[in-house]
Amino acid sequence: MEDKIKKIIAIAVNAPSGDNMQPWRFALTDQMLDLYNIPTGDTSPYNMRQRGSLIAHGAVLENIDIVAPTFGLQSSVQLFPTPDDKTHIAHISFTEVSSRIHPFAATIEQRCTNRLPYDKIPLTDKTTQALDIAVGSLKSLSLSWVRENDEKDELGRILSLNERLILENEKIHDAIFSIIRWTNEDEQATNDGLFIKTLELAPPQRFAFRIFSNWRRLSKIRKLINVGKLVSKDTAKLYASSGAFGLFTIDDESDTTFVTLGRALERLWLTATNMGLSIQPVTALPYLYQRIKAGDANFLSLEQQREIENAAKAIRMFFHVPQTHTTAFLFRIGVCRVQPSARSRKRAPFIV
Repeated sequence: MEDKIKKIIAIAVNAPSGDNMQPWRFALTDQMLDLYNIPTGDTSPYNMRQRGSLIAHGAVLENIDIVAPTFGLQSSVQLFPTPDDKTHIAHISFTEVSSRIHPFAATIEQRCTNRLPYDKIPLTDKTTQALDIAVGSLKSLSLSWVRENDEKDELGRILSLNERLILENEKIHDAIFSIIRWTNEDEQATNDGLFIKTLELAPPQRFAFRIFSNWRRLSKIRKLINVGKLVSKDTAKLYASSGAFGLFTIDDESDTTFVTLGRALERLWLTATNMGLSIQPVTALPYLYQRIKAGDANFLSLEQQREIENAAKAIRMFFHVPQTHTTAFLFRIGVCRVQPSARSRKRAPFIV
């Protein structure tokens, strides 16, 4: 059984994680598997209280459930089994069952982030209903949509604030550029982070991006040119070129709920992939807003905090979010007629 579980893990780690940092490790004993968070695995300012990592772990757990029957096993998950150890995400036991192939089993390794422009034709009611059904059985969360073109244009403009912040806030800038892998050799050396080709930058943009990677040099350029405004303008157009924006909201902020959100996100993403749809997370501003609410955003200027708070209010308005809910994960979705230029690599799973 141990060999089967290792094969399951090897497929399951093809899950989304913040900046592709894959903050997980596994402990395997006989028929038991334990999943642990690596707190230093994702140190981005967006990963407030490890919530982004918890979402990533939920996606891994969803993949384990999907893949296990292929190998004649069924998984049973106990979340946070060690109360005094928050890094111990789940204890997973396996029992033998008749082999069967889940409809999403082959989709797990096909799923990826696509940062290219999509068709702007709004998703149909039938499409969004199918996506709603995919996640409808999971509790503590809701999924809502923005599909009208004029609203997508405005949301694209609002969300592009994050690209400006990357070029105007030193902490965010350094965090982002530290995980860029500039060459094939860089990516193969770590098998994590964001490979430059996955960002889908045109050659002039890629050249500028490399220049902007040095904060001191960027600061001098910004005295001459408002590069943040220029970049955010292009990003707003890209984001608006979508069939819809989707938003997950949650009714409590417990660690368990963020893990559940990760499971829901993976179900939705796999469903969308099977339907020929592409997805790109655009959830940076909700993450930063959560940090501001928690009083843990000293790296942001007061003006930047106000801008993020205004953006968060606008997002809530567009999606009609109740005051009792938290905006937890935002993404763009649609039909893309071009395959991504590259896909991020995954590390071999760390199994003890």
